[in-house]
Amino acid sequence: MTRLIEICQKKIDAQGFVLIQNLSSDFDYQTFVRHWGSLMPQYDQNLQWNVQVKTGITDAKCSLGSVEVPPHTEYYEGESNPPHYLALWCIHPASCGGGKIAFADGYRFLETLSVEEKKYLYQAKYIYRSEIGLRKINVDIAHPHCILTKNSSGKDIFRFNTTGMEAGDLTFIHEFRRKFLNFYEMNRHELYQPENSLLIWDNYRMVHARSSSFTDEKRHLVRLWIKESKAKLKTYSRK
Repeated sequence: MTRLIEICQKKIDAQGFVLIQNLSSDFDYQTFVRHWGSLMPQYDQNLQWNVQVKTGITDAKCSLGSVEVPPHTEYYEGESNPPHYLALWCIHPASCGGGKIAFADGYRFLETLSVEEKKYLYQAKYIYRSEIGLRKINVDIAHPHCILTKNSSGKDIFRFNTTGMEAGDLTFIHEFRRKFLNFYEMNRHELYQPENSLLIWDNYRMVHARSSSFTDEKRHLVRLWIKESKAKLKTYSRK
């Protein structure tokens, strides 16, 4: 198990995420991901969130719908720091081949900005609000944050959502969105998560999306939010 954790961490350091395939159906994924930190309660205060279609909001651009979900980081709207890592366990993939997940490296994108632009990201605050699909199930959270902040260890936290950033300098944010979405289209890595596989990524660094819709409403993933870990795992740093 230690060797597998080391391999996973190297993958995360190198590309921001790792997909572990061909696991047994009884694999203890909750215990495994705790090597990266403790689990955080999610919107319903449970440690697991079922990513599956919810009747009545299938067209919602969130985890409970079946349509594409635009690029975002996770829990960008929370008052405190978002989860450092996310994990998805696949119980039943979409048999239609849809429901693909795409990633783009936020840190790599930041390297394309000017010094002044990056400085501004640490200074200007925007109101981040829950996506409309979540509001349909009475989850409506909004808090002000800078696009870039740092955790207690000095690691950058990149908050991004395609639609849920309000107030502040809208001229800047529209241009910033345009630049990032162009970067996303040119540099995204898309994958299809198979049954009994575990996907883990660095949520401070990676922006993710559901890049394709699906028709198989039996699609079922389980999402875990993982707090910052006090363990001294190797982390990515910009050069």
